[in-house]
Amino acid sequence: MRHGKLIAVVCTAVIVLSCQSEDSTGPSAKQPASIVGASGNNQTSRVGEALPSPLVVRVNDAAGEPLPSVTVSWAVSSGAASLSATSTATDANGEASVTVTVGTSVGAVTITASVGGLNPVTFTAGVLAGPAATMAKFSGDSQSAQVNTETAVPLVVRIADAFGNGVPSVSVAWSVAGGGGSLSQATSVTDADGLASTTLTLGTTAGANTVEAAVPGLTGSPVTFSATGTPGAAGQMEIVSGDNQLGVPGNPLADSLVVRVMDVYGNRVEGAAVAFDVIRGAGTANPVTDSTDSAGLARTSYTIPSDPRPAQQVFVAAGGATDTIMAEVVDDSSINAAFAEPVEGDGTPSYPFSTIQPGVDAAQSGDTVWVAAGTYADTVTVVKGVTLSGSPGATVSPPQGVFDAITVSTTERVLIRGLTIDTESEGITASNVFDLRVENSTFLNASVAIRAQNDSTVTGARARLEVCCSTFDGGTPVTMTSSIFANRDVDSFIGVSGGITVRRTTFSCIQIQSGRANAIVSNSDLDECGVWGGIRGIFLDKDSYLEITNNTIRNSTGSDSNFGIYFGGPQQPDSATGFITANSIVDYVQPSATNASAAAVYLDNNAMPVVQFNDIAGNAFAGLRATTTVVIDATCNWWGAPDGPSGNGSGSGDAVIGPVTFVPFATAPVKDTQICN
Repeated sequence: MRHGKLIAVVCTAVIVLSCQSEDSTGPSAKQPASIVGASGNNQTSRVGEALPSPLVVRVNDAAGEPLPSVTVSWAVSSGAASLSATSTATDANGEASVTVTVGTSVGAVTITASVGGLNPVTFTAGVLAGPAATMAKFSGDSQSAQVNTETAVPLVVRIADAFGNGVPSVSVAWSVAGGGGSLSQATSVTDADGLASTTLTLGTTAGANTVEAAVPGLTGSPVTFSATGTPGAAGQMEIVSGDNQLGVPGNPLADSLVVRVMDVYGNRVEGAAVAFDVIRGAGTANPVTDSTDSAGLARTSYTIPSDPRPAQQVFVAAGGATDTIMAEVVDDSSINAAFAEPVEGDGTPSYPFSTIQPGVDAAQSGDTVWVAAGTYADTVTVVKGVTLSGSPGATVSPPQGVFDAITVSTTERVLIRGLTIDTESEGITASNVFDLRVENSTFLNASVAIRAQNDSTVTGARARLEVCCSTFDGGTPVTMTSSIFANRDVDSFIGVSGGITVRRTTFSCIQIQSGRANAIVSNSDLDECGVWGGIRGIFLDKDSYLEITNNTIRNSTGSDSNFGIYFGGPQQPDSATGFITANSIVDYVQPSATNASAAAVYLDNNAMPVVQFNDIAGNAFAGLRATTTVVIDATCNWWGAPDGPSGNGSGSGDAVIGPVTFVPFATAPVKDTQICN
């Protein structure tokens, strides 16, 4: 019995020891030794949305074995986000997870997972902007700058999502809604902050400019920006009133001398200093300087001296930052001028001559012959340097059969202005070496409105013809062969500019040929040139230098005109240079043209002008035909189609034929913008 008790005690002790070794809270139980990130780091999601995958950590013991049933604490350590739980327990694989929904602000979010005193695991997530929802002006509105200049800062819009975060990579369309300006880009893409921009170059007309930015479907679209174009520096001047007055010696003229100052685009300039300087005669201007008002007007009063010889002239200058502009205001007194009215007299204001020729004969060089309103059925011969100045309604209309209405034959300066010349023969004929200017006049029905011929055999005897601001109408039926015909003009200057209008001629609207003339034809509107199957709008032959700029050559009736601009050029070894730029020759040459070589622009012989920035479109046969000895530079022209010219080119626009370089070409009308895109 004593032996059995001993065994029982021993067994009891063994059982107790065994139970203690299986207790999880005992000193040898497995404990969390590390926590590591398993998956889910560095994800991105749009604002307000859940991350695509949960964040997962793994808890291991000291031997690297996963531990189940361990509590993991989760927390947002930076940024805005919400968690599906603040703590989760590890599964049989030792992994615990949580789902994250990011906040409404773009940026970064960090979430930490921790177990006791172990080093925590940090997860980072990127928060992206949501879909574009709104559009608004950001900067650049309500600016002011000089016309045809860029605004100081760009125009900027901001694209945002529903929570106000900037949205990148959104395409914004920009367009000029008013004012005629241009944009640096018509489409821009938002940056990382949701900003998109363009730069506005203001139009050439002072006043309001508007630009729209649009993204379809967004709240606030389109956005409208406004800018104000202010006039530029003084660039040109015109006489408004007070010119060609009659006055009493020793007394002020009845009306002030008034000029308007404008910038180069015709906008009225306020605050420009205008100086009135008497350059001929001993009269006085008061004030001698004046500042332009809001209408761009400056004025002075002019007093005729007691002895008014010679004729009075006042020089007017307005100085801008870089420009000085001149206009001439002429006042001829009743003593030194001869007057022509349909009443017989002695040439004084009270008793004028009844015809023009006696006034011309009585005048001295430098005098003005004033022609009052009325119709004068006579011819005029000018052999001295005088001015023929017509009042409104003053018409020279010689009888049928008379060859020339006005003949000019003098090397002195002759000015003819303000007259209407209605004749079935020739209007004005200038011959030998002459210096003639015709302005603000109207020619009706004449066979040749102005014929100028330098018949001098003296080498270097230079003739000069200037025609400005006048109208030529061939009538119905057409009787006018050419409006301006200059022939045999060796060593001459021919200038046709400043608002010339020609309508309905049987041959050429403007013809300058057979000499080494320097020819300028600009700012003219030529319509129906050659309505009887005639040839050319502007015809230049054997000239040394030409500038044909800013003309409109059109064919409103679709007549059989063959050439818009014909430049023959001299024979070798001479050459002819110059420019044919910023002209419009659209729908001019019709399929019914009678010449198989018809073209909007035809260059022949040794002509070598630069042909650029013209709108040449809708012309049958060819837009440009060159039979020259050199290659013609005809780049940056609009040929009527975005894919360029046909003929030498592969496009569908007007044909280019001959030795011509035409690339690059404009893909849109270019005459007014002169931008070769």
